[in-house]
Amino acid sequence: MIRASRDAIFQAYVEIGKGSALFIAGLLLAAIAVLRPASGALYLMPALLAAGKLPRWQGVVFSLSCAVISLYQMGFLPPAPDGGRILFALVAFTGSGLFVYEHTRNRLLTEELRGQVQREANLRRDAEEQFRVLIESSPAAILTLDSSGSVLLANEAAHRLLSSATVSIVGQPISRYLPLLADALRTPAARFFRTSMQCRGQRENGDAFFAQVWFSTYATVSGPRLAAIVVDSSEDLRDREEHELHQLLSNTRILVCAVSHEIRNFCAAIAVMHANLGRIPDVSLNPDFRALGSLVEGLVSSCISSGTTVC
Repeated sequence: MIRASRDAIFQAYVEIGKGSALFIAGLLLAAIAVLRPASGALYLMPALLAAGKLPRWQGVVFSLSCAVISLYQMGFLPPAPDGGRILFALVAFTGSGLFVYEHTRNRLLTEELRGQVQREANLRRDAEEQFRVLIESSPAAILTLDSSGSVLLANEAAHRLLSSATVSIVGQPISRYLPLLADALRTPAARFFRTSMQCRGQRENGDAFFAQVWFSTYATVSGPRLAAIVVDSSEDLRDREEHELHQLLSNTRILVCAVSHEIRNFCAAIAVMHANLGRIPDVSLNPDFRALGSLVEGLVSSCISSGTTVC
């Protein structure tokens, strides 16, 4: 309670402006000089009141002035000087003023530093909260691993990707889900990765998926650690494979159309030659010649139908 009262008095003193404090000190000095001129100890009050509001040298001058007035009012100055009392009063007033000045200055610096520390703590807390919200709201899985390959931090997306929203993977070895990440931590400590890779992943229930991973390793006092962003690229892989299959089918269709067109041209040439041979007397009566004509007509019909269907 005494400390609280002292702090309240000091706070009230700090809130008083410099002009107001000097004005009060001057009135107090004048009142003491008029009402209790021989009370030397009372002259310390205006000296202490002004010392905390003035620069160091001005406070010393004001304290010495109060000491001189006190000695004069008590009759210790010429024509009947008392050297011991004069020296004691000067040292006492000057020392008290310097003590108040340094104490006030130190308290103000302490309050300023305390406020600065509090502001930095608030800023740090806000930054941590924003960082936490950013991680938790990310649709990509974010993981942090320790030197042994165990999961230190995992956001909600990481739990949905690797396990489930109700089962935590924190503390579990990453080798159960992404073995290549565990291998990255086993490299020499001098090597640091900032790269991406594609690898096979496995969920808690045994389902495999194709993972796209961006990760980096960094050093701490507890050993190397790894931070990774993981995305399930299985759909992208299927889309890419499907696109490549469609492209292959399109190229195959073009090739078949070209071959069919060439075969049709050859068949047309054979049909013309067959017709020319048919003009030779008695050749048309040959059964092999008639069979050759039937084969040519069937081949031409097949080429035309197949080419129309494919192309």
